[in-house]
Amino acid sequence: MKSAWLIEHHADSEIIQWIRHFIEKWEKGLRSDAGLEGLYGQESFRSYILDVEDDLSGKSCTAATVKKISCVLDMIRTEFAFLRESGSLFWGDEKLERQQLLEKYVEMEMQVGMHQLS
Repeated sequence: MKSAWLIEHHADSEIIQWIRHFIEKWEKGLRSDAGLEGLYGQESFRSYILDVEDDLSGKSCTAATVKKISCVLDMIRTEFAFLRESGSLFWGDEKLERQQLLEKYVEMEMQVGMHQLS
């Protein structure tokens, strides 16, 4: 197991805890259909945000970027409580209320539009 290797190689306790939490989250998600659906929602949201951020930093947005930011906004509108409770918000987003989060990602959606590749 990865955490055993980390312990054996004297990794920081914070890293070991993070890995254990990550493993537990995936094990829980794989135990049931409902768990898998929740895990899929969390990982999709995280992945979409990281992809949009990456495309914006490279000023290389595509139609896929537009779809991803749209999905992020839809999830914030319809699944905000789930996102907050499941720990899916990160990089300071966990401190924002729904409206603040919507405003942030609407602004990001406008930036995506400005950096569309032809």
